[in-house]
Amino acid sequence: AEGGAGNAAEGADGNAAESGDWEDDAVSWARENGILAGLEDDFSPDEEADRETMAVMLQNYILRVEPELATQWENGTPGAIFADDGEISEEARDAVYDAVSWGLLKGCEDGYFLPEAGFTRAEMAAVIERIQYKKILYTIY
Repeated sequence: AEGGAGNAAEGADGNAAESGDWEDDAVSWARENGILAGLEDDFSPDEEADRETMAVMLQNYILRVEPELATQWENGTPGAIFADDGEISEEARDAVYDAVSWGLLKGCEDGYFLPEAGFTRAEMAAVIERIQYKKILYTIY
């Protein structure tokens, strides 16, 4: 937090992040709201997130923060299984397929999900836009 002390956020190693880090408030909020559930051992605010980690965080966000949206979407495996399904961790598999069936994440054109690939800022912007669009549709119908 620029110009002030932020809340210390506990990292994966159990140590508090340096007070004043810009992301402290956001990481604390995510922990308090269950967004990081299932990721505690693997979550480090300073590391890049991969696609399956983002799927888990998205699933947690929708189920815990926007539950009215989750009731509008079908859970589970969409029409096809990804060619690299075996590379998706068991812990993240449901989240990956939920996020895809909800229309928040997409696979690659070649039928792969690439669970360990980095999640780009453009992909995050697209996900946020999709959530907002779905929230608008939910309030209309």
